[in-house]
Amino acid sequence: MNKRILRIALVAGAALAVVLSTNAKLDPSQEMASQTRWVVNTINARHYLRGTMEQLNGAEMVEAYIESFDYGRMYFLRSEVDEFIFRFGDAMEASLKKGNLYSAFEIYESFKQKAEQRTEWAFERLQKDFDFTVDESFTPDRREAEWPASPEEAEALWLRRLKYELLNEMLSLASEDKEDDNGSSLTPQKPDIAAPDEEEEEFDPTKLRRLLEDPDFYAETLDAAREKIHRRYERNLSHTVAREAAEVQESFINAMTQLFDPHSTFLSSDTLESFNSAVQNSFVGIGALLEDDDGICTIKEILPGGPAERSRLLNPEDQILGVAQGDDEFEDVVDMQLRYIVRKIKGEKGTTVRLLIHPG
Repeated sequence: MNKRILRIALVAGAALAVVLSTNAKLDPSQEMASQTRWVVNTINARHYLRGTMEQLNGAEMVEAYIESFDYGRMYFLRSEVDEFIFRFGDAMEASLKKGNLYSAFEIYESFKQKAEQRTEWAFERLQKDFDFTVDESFTPDRREAEWPASPEEAEALWLRRLKYELLNEMLSLASEDKEDDNGSSLTPQKPDIAAPDEEEEEFDPTKLRRLLEDPDFYAETLDAAREKIHRRYERNLSHTVAREAAEVQESFINAMTQLFDPHSTFLSSDTLESFNSAVQNSFVGIGALLEDDDGICTIKEILPGGPAERSRLLNPEDQILGVAQGDDEFEDVVDMQLRYIVRKIKGEKGTTVRLLIHPG
């Protein structure tokens, strides 16, 4: 792989250690407990809707909190959600007044275990055959759906989701495929730049027909789709595991505040610091628009007047594979959430960051 290392004088921020093992248990801090008590007191004393904690429905809050990460209602069973409500719902008001966040972290730790188990299941199931001739359906937007009632129902639901994702990827890959004189390739090609008077090429349905008529093309496309889905599940799990304690606290408290008023939002200390630095311009970045492209941080646009443009070392579609502060060793950022990468790149003006780049 052709790589190059760039040294750009602009930033140096404290590197954030991202947890990569589900064995690392998150715990709330004393500061979080104090912040939680402050939020409760503010709602009781100064909220503009004159709401009080006595109006809090603990069951609704538990369910809203679980939905903030299990938004597809697929990881937990209905009975497991009810168990959390039974354990924490009635005591929620008293716990929050004390700043006790045990329930938030207990539920999220359970979710991490569920995510790891389901990811392992998906990896194993992807290697098996799939019957796409069965008349069945999957609705990706499950916000109004119910949680599965049994493990068997959950597994059937996940299987339909996996088949849905595979079919979508296969259709996408088949429609992108371009035949050449020597056969076909599923490697995406950069489109040629059309002349101003050329019309955009219309979709060719024969490319999809090949999936039904060409067994070799079908098998090749299915394998490519399997690989993409595998990477997606792997990346989703890494994002779940990498979630920080402050993010868990923020989701939990917002599950409470949103029940009082959808316009009231709690910002954790980390989120508030990022917000303030953006408003005050106390930290700068490389001057580029970044985008997550299948787990790879990709430069989509070089912003005028920024360090990246002045350096003349970066170009659109360059991929950032590693980040190093000053002369430190590079940290791999492949499959890392974009906000964590940005946090590693941004820093005080005049300091240095090095980027490991794969040219676009």
